[in-house]
Amino acid sequence: DGRTLGQLVTDAGPLTVARSVALARQICLALHAAHKLGVVHRDIKPENVFVTRAADGSDFVKVLDFGIAKQLRARAKQTTLGQVMGTPFYMPPEQAQGRAVNARADLYALGVVLWELLSGQSYETVKGRAPLLTVSATGEAIDDRLAMLVSACLEAEEKARPASAEEVGKVLAAIGPS
Repeated sequence: DGRTLGQLVTDAGPLTVARSVALARQICLALHAAHKLGVVHRDIKPENVFVTRAADGSDFVKVLDFGIAKQLRARAKQTTLGQVMGTPFYMPPEQAQGRAVNARADLYALGVVLWELLSGQSYETVKGRAPLLTVSATGEAIDDRLAMLVSACLEAEEKARPASAEEVGKVLAAIGPS
């Protein structure tokens, strides 16, 4: 039972900042687990995040569709450099250009998802650098730490993004409830 994050937003409308943060934090936990195993998802988007209910009634996130995931420590290449796979508006520049990716590619996509959750807009509308979010689609003020985290995840240069999903999750935990 459940629905994709995309369906949830379509059905429920814009989510609160607290709910968006809690969902993103759970995505970070899933990404951290995958990254520890040397797997980069490469297609994080609302349609690949499934939201169901835990026994206590809270949201429970499952990251789905590892169909184009990349095993970083694989001996044989499963995809070729120059081959572009993924969903365009959720891809970091290095992935869109067919260059090698690492775990920070997933953090870029997470930044896009979180920007969309908070702004209530599709990232397709962004021309150039995404504006720093100060107010959410529900009219709530966005904590400066959260706005800066989203902005950091959306950095074009991968080395300017947070170092890990664990790091992003810790910032999200400090901002809001789990």
